[in-house]
Amino acid sequence: MEFLDPPQVTSLENPRGPAPLLRPFEPPLEILHDIFEHAIPPNFLADLSASFSPNSLWCRALRQKLSLLNVCWAWYRVAVPFLYGDVAIRRVYQLGNLLRTLESSDSSHLKDVIKTLNVHCFIPHSFHDSFNMQLIQLFKICPRLTGFSYKSPCYPPSLGTLPPLPPTLTHLELGEDVNLSVLQDALEALSANLVSLSIDSVKTHLNANSYTFPLLESLTFVLGRTALG
Repeated sequence: MEFLDPPQVTSLENPRGPAPLLRPFEPPLEILHDIFEHAIPPNFLADLSASFSPNSLWCRALRQKLSLLNVCWAWYRVAVPFLYGDVAIRRVYQLGNLLRTLESSDSSHLKDVIKTLNVHCFIPHSFHDSFNMQLIQLFKICPRLTGFSYKSPCYPPSLGTLPPLPPTLTHLELGEDVNLSVLQDALEALSANLVSLSIDSVKTHLNANSYTFPLLESLTFVLGRTALG
């Protein structure tokens, strides 16, 4: 029997020491932004009125945004505007929680990220005053707020009055539980800047001739289940 020489083992070790670990490829932040923008469902497709179902598109989109924050620091910085750019208040206590977050030193930068505020919750009568005060405070500290929506998901009306709306608003959506005087004050203050306006259950005594909308591009009246736009 012929015995062969044992195979020679070549050492792969670097005589100068271990090679440095290569960092994984990180795309530029603007590329990440474009990827997230195409991956996250747009707000107009995620119906907030169906958000109380955990399997709704709105809830799934919210979970997707939260998961992006936990990947790494680069993803966090890019994903934060997608999470806070369009804020939804679905429980009466969430507005106070949001204010505490924005007023903390670690999260003060989020004030400049919020662009749209959607109030879609029932507000008991005993909470009216405190909720209005919290809205006033939020309007003061969010300079880039351009959209505001208030609709109660239930009947009877939950909040009959609203504080003065900020002049930065260009998109306004009000539900049927907003009384006529609130609607008139809002239109008088914002009509010159509004780009889109949606009103549920149009009040028959509203005099449309009293307002001019030089920048208006979208106007929607919701009558019952019928929308006229």
